Amino acid sequence: MVRKIKVLVTDDSRIYRTFITNILKDNNSIEVVGSVFNGQKAMEFIENTTLPDVVTLDIEMPVMNGLETLKKIVEFNKNNPDKPDIGVVMVSSLSKDGAEITLKCLQEGAFDFVYKPDYDDEAENLASLKSQLFSKIETFYYRKDRLVQIEKQHAEIKKVIIDKKVGKPRIIRESKIKVSAIDAILIASSTGGPKILSQLLPQLTQKTDLPILLVQHMPPIYTLSLAENLNRRCEDYSVVEAEDGKVVSSKTVYIAPGGKHLTIKRAVNGSVLTEINNAPPENNCKPSADVLFRSAGRVYDGRCLVIVLTGMGDDGTRGVRTLKRKGIPVIVQDKKTSTVWGMPGSVAEAGLADHVLPIDQIADKVAVIVNMYNK
Repeated sequence: MVRKIKVLVTDDSRIYRTFITNILKDNNSIEVVGSVFNGQKAMEFIENTTLPDVVTLDIEMPVMNGLETLKKIVEFNKNNPDKPDIGVVMVSSLSKDGAEITLKCLQEGAFDFVYKPDYDDEAENLASLKSQLFSKIETFYYRKDRLVQIEKQHAEIKKVIIDKKVGKPRIIRESKIKVSAIDAILIASSTGGPKILSQLLPQLTQKTDLPILLVQHMPPIYTLSLAENLNRRCEDYSVVEAEDGKVVSSKTVYIAPGGKHLTIKRAVNGSVLTEINNAPPENNCKPSADVLFRSAGRVYDGRCLVIVLTGMGDDGTRGVRTLKRKGIPVIVQDKKTSTVWGMPGSVAEAGLADHVLPIDQIADKVAVIVNMYNK
């Protein structure tokens, strides 16, 4: 019998604690092992009662808030290497303040976040939160590295199902790069992306002046906060949430706005312009990396470089396949440094990656490739 995923719910609102608990009880693979009203109580539960697999954390709580509690859980994981890491999923409000503190939490080690929906239809709110919670909790639990830890501690687990995308990648074939120059860098990321981007972009923007077009899977408001956060970290670049009709310029990072797709087009005078559209989601994503990659293929005709970072799912793979026909170089983040090796793993397994690298080597590799073609 496969052991259920143990979840501790933490929220200062009794109504919301009950709401989340009842949602999780609808999933037969999840067991709610506790419900507490602040971070201090959460830590007491973790240290003295049952070790949960995942903790849901509200942002604003008395005594010990969400960020403070997260730091305590990260410290607990570090000090207990013999135990499986506890994952943290933040529960945030869909507001500017909520987005900013959530970003801090993601950069401090939270696995992911869900936002409290605010639709007029209560049934729609319930469906949205249920989908978010199930997806984030199960994705954390079924990561391969964590399952290995769990199997060591729980001999009763005889078999677990691991997403095939987490398995061993196919042998990567080095493509014969045919592009004559590189005019732009395209980046795709999802789960774990905000933390990784806060490490990669300051390094990358020190080594190139090319425009960077970035898709990070996040809802509205959060992408603007992400742009502002990263802008403070990148000294020589401007990092902005992309707007419609802006000229794509050097030394600028354009982040696709949450809830919209980012594409580019060539103007009559030859300049490249950003386009924002409200087309349907692709790969259940909006913004979608595939949408951006396809348009970049048309506009740049292969004169670009692609980086696919940590994230669940396979958004970006189809777009990379299209771009690869034009001979573009493709770099993906390796499994060890990825929070979830879904998106980069999908590209690698398809044989479309030229380089599979840990995050701290990607900026240097980009610099080498760009210098090779932009002499």
